[in-house]
Amino acid sequence: MKIFQCDVRRNWAFNALSEATAQLIPIDDDRWQFTIGEESRLLVDAKVSDDWLILAAKYPADRYGSESSWETLGRNALLTGLAKLVLEGDGELGLHAEIPLVEGADLVGRIQEVQAGFKSVCFPAVIETGIDSSPAENERQPDLKSLCSEAGWVFTERSGGKFAVELEVPGSFYQAHLIPQHHGFRVTCELMAFESVSEETRQSIADLLLGASAFVRMTRASVTTNQTAPVAQFEVVFGTAPSPSELSSALECLSTGCSLCGEEIKMLQTPAIAERYLALRGWGADA
Repeated sequence: MKIFQCDVRRNWAFNALSEATAQLIPIDDDRWQFTIGEESRLLVDAKVSDDWLILAAKYPADRYGSESSWETLGRNALLTGLAKLVLEGDGELGLHAEIPLVEGADLVGRIQEVQAGFKSVCFPAVIETGIDSSPAENERQPDLKSLCSEAGWVFTERSGGKFAVELEVPGSFYQAHLIPQHHGFRVTCELMAFESVSEETRQSIADLLLGASAFVRMTRASVTTNQTAPVAQFEVVFGTAPSPSELSSALECLSTGCSLCGEEIKMLQTPAIAERYLALRGWGADA
């Protein structure tokens, strides 16, 4: 994976942010701010950290005040690009996105995808026209086979144009599935199917995954309900075809997320442990 020197990364991020946002406010050499929305503006903090451009915003508290963590996981599955809802250390929801500064990345496009995701959460009545979710007539689907080969990960080709990649999780087996979606694709790793669990287990696992999403870069937790039982997963979504280096970054981050949460999810399936976890977080009856 090719990365860039500090000053090159900074200049690349600054130029891309200047092109993708209406007004960029400098805070210091590696940090800027910009706003989203016309009336109720959302202030987004942007900074370069290591080989990443990190975007973060405070979640408007009046938007979904009574929403459960489980419902938040469901909304995460609908966001565009690398945008994600996370659970901050203080128990409040936040909006995050981490974009790798690697070779071949369309940084302007990635920033625009994140903006559309943030806007869909905070201003759901606004129709986003900057990001086209339908494939262009002359635009082909990404060549996932070549992309996986160039990224350097061992993969298995599945039916329906899907590919599976074994993640690097010591002592455990997790697979990421690459699923074509419009003219980009979704990289998902199933963590658990919620067939028959207590409400405490469901809530505690949702809290754990949203908390992990706050510090595991690029990776967001979500839940899909288009199967017999709801499935919790980690995922990375690309609105357009990524470069091999971007895909490799996504697979590395998914591996980290599974390493951190895999065993913990199994423990939280025990109702007594789930109840104690919620109490320690301050959300249980015995907080």
